[in-house]
Amino acid sequence: MKRLILIALLIFSFQYAVSQNDTIYLMVEDVSIQSRIGQELSWGFLVKSHDDRFICDYYKFQIPNWMGIDEKGEDIFFNADQLKKGIDLDSIHFETISSFILNKKPWEIHNELSLIKEIFIIGRQNGNYYFLPLIYEGTRKNIIPTDLSFDNKG
Repeated sequence: MKRLILIALLIFSFQYAVSQNDTIYLMVEDVSIQSRIGQELSWGFLVKSHDDRFICDYYKFQIPNWMGIDEKGEDIFFNADQLKKGIDLDSIHFETISSFILNKKPWEIHNELSLIKEIFIIGRQNGNYYFLPLIYEGTRKNIIPTDLSFDNKG
């Protein structure tokens, strides 16, 4: 019985280790952060769809920025500048969006992003590189996000 339990535990731990990659850093040229209702932040990237019925696939991420609740019971959020952490590119392995999606079908991109434990985007501001944490929210067809606000400081 002990042997059976040990074998089951080994199978589950191996399956968990194989099923999820640890961390990926995605280097992007333009980090256009969208602000949603309640000041939640999101980001994503577009890929031309392989399916003729659709124009593009949009891979959407949330930037976790909830700070807490104020004395009035209102949610408080960090802005993108408060979340940015400096990074030395020599200390990490990163990929560009182009290299990450190279030779992958849309469902393969979706599955890989779904299995990664930690995802970060790397951007550049004032000559310095920074990173932001992401949570993958899924893929949407024919969605092209726009921000028509005049005061977007993302």
